[in-house]
Amino acid sequence: MIEAGMLRAVYILSDGSHSISESMVAGTVAGELSFLSRTKRNTNVVAERDSVLWKMDVDAHERMGKELGWATARKFEETVLKIAVAETEVLMVSRALFSRVVQTLVH
Repeated sequence: MIEAGMLRAVYILSDGSHSISESMVAGTVAGELSFLSRTKRNTNVVAERDSVLWKMDVDAHERMGKELGWATARKFEETVLKIAVAETEVLMVSRALFSRVVQTLVH
């Protein structure tokens, strides 16, 4: 999670044919899907400004489960998934609005 600052993420499609970039600001959760699914990351990230980040890796998540209980670790997973769903919904709405604006300008 980004506590402060700004990052630039470049997502590379699995076939390598295209990439998408975005700026991420404070409050953004990043890398959650590859973390939860234990899959290879497809993103390169660089700091655009001085930043403060919070990191949860697989080993720390396992320690959380062992030390605080698996119910706590599952609650963490649930919270991260809810954030991912919310971010996906925002992205879908923004794409739909952009598409409508482009259609309006073209016609």
